[in-house]
Amino acid sequence: VTGVQTCALPIFALNSSNFNAARLIGPAIAGGVVAAVGEGYCFLIDGVSYIAVIAGLLAMKLKKDERPRSDKHVLHEIKEGWKYVVSSTPLRNILAFLGIIGILGAPYTVLTPMIAGQVLKGGAHTLGFLMAAAGVGALSCAISLVLRKTVVGLARAMAFSVGAFAIGCVFLGVTANLWISLARMA
Repeated sequence: VTGVQTCALPIFALNSSNFNAARLIGPAIAGGVVAAVGEGYCFLIDGVSYIAVIAGLLAMKLKKDERPRSDKHVLHEIKEGWKYVVSSTPLRNILAFLGIIGILGAPYTVLTPMIAGQVLKGGAHTLGFLMAAAGVGALSCAISLVLRKTVVGLARAMAFSVGAFAIGCVFLGVTANLWISLARMA
């Protein structure tokens, strides 16, 4: 299992860095487009971007999966997976940790437009910069995960990251300076 965990970490981190690079670039471009020509063009660009994805999906030629289907019912497989997670202390802790952070930390993205407008007295471009700064922080963390050789010490890094996230969120709401807010978003 250790070999699998060691090999899988860079793959997950590379996927995360791809996603977070889009989080960095997209809002920065969108903020500039909204400030220059309005929101309508952002929606138009977003809609047109799906054409490439749809074309890519239509171009795929997939072979039929020849593997035999499992005789087990899906609920049995879910039960087996649940038992595995419960029996693995590190996995159980990480999933619980991520679940709690996902539930308690998700509202910051909903509140960011209000912070951009009311606290920082900015507009769409300010929101774009804030979201791009969050992308910078997430991308830098994803790159650090790619560079890790092992999962040893990952729990400590996660705890530090969550602590930094919590402190950043608290102080983001009371800071009226754009540059300090950008650093806290990162």
